[in-house]
Amino acid sequence: MGKVLTVMSTKGGVGKSVLCRFLSISFNEMGFTTCVLDLCQNGSVSTGFLKNRNSFEKTSFDWLIGNASPSEVIQQYGDTNIYYIPANETIDDFEAWAEKEYSALKRINAIKNKVQPLTQMFDFIIIDTHPSENSDLVSYAIASSDFCLIPMEVDLDSRLAAERSAEIVTEFMQDFTVDYAIVPNKVSARNGKIISQLEEMVKEMKEKNIGESKFLSNVRFSDLVSTSKIEGIMLNELENKYAQNTMADFRKVTTEVLKRLQVEFKQNEVNGNE
Repeated sequence: MGKVLTVMSTKGGVGKSVLCRFLSISFNEMGFTTCVLDLCQNGSVSTGFLKNRNSFEKTSFDWLIGNASPSEVIQQYGDTNIYYIPANETIDDFEAWAEKEYSALKRINAIKNKVQPLTQMFDFIIIDTHPSENSDLVSYAIASSDFCLIPMEVDLDSRLAAERSAEIVTEFMQDFTVDYAIVPNKVSARNGKIISQLEEMVKEMKEKNIGESKFLSNVRFSDLVSTSKIEGIMLNELENKYAQNTMADFRKVTTEVLKRLQVEFKQNEVNGNE
């Protein structure tokens, strides 16, 4: 049975969709099958896989409300073992739909009941969420998950968002089998001030009961993440050494996620250093 991962943060722009995308690419390299479920109206999952979010006849909303079968919404990226379910602005209507169709008790499992069959088809389900702590969709996603990943940039707003996101998941841990880790993202590896600031942030977060074990490896900053998307080329396909090093960071985080989930590697463990 596959594992369900939710990538979340109460702040936008921290790299949730990018993390979803490169986790799936790393999983693919390791021999795993992955389906990325987009629950954000921005549609960044489909654009990340080089498709127009408005080009799909059926989306995650149609699937969630029962108006589309999995085969009608699941898209394949190239000839890889990476699949995704696209979203657009209609996903915002799901909360009102669920409130009308389900009792309060059943709503918390609104996503889980739809995702569970997918765990028979894929090794990993990765859920991309909207940046809001007031979104019921985020709560539904957490309740359906085995693990949550919280991207965090090196700035105060992002740190506060990571702390709040960790607090939200911790509340779920009382009633659900879920855990979390924080992924420091867009970290300039050569900037000593940034590294020192990150170390200070981690120290301050420890004082709020977020232990060092909750942090995964850093992902370095790279303009190439956006540039490759604009040019229609995936980062892992670039021969640029910095792009390769950035991709190695994502692979290292993916390896750490597998260890946290106690999932055996299908291929040799990918070393984060290239």
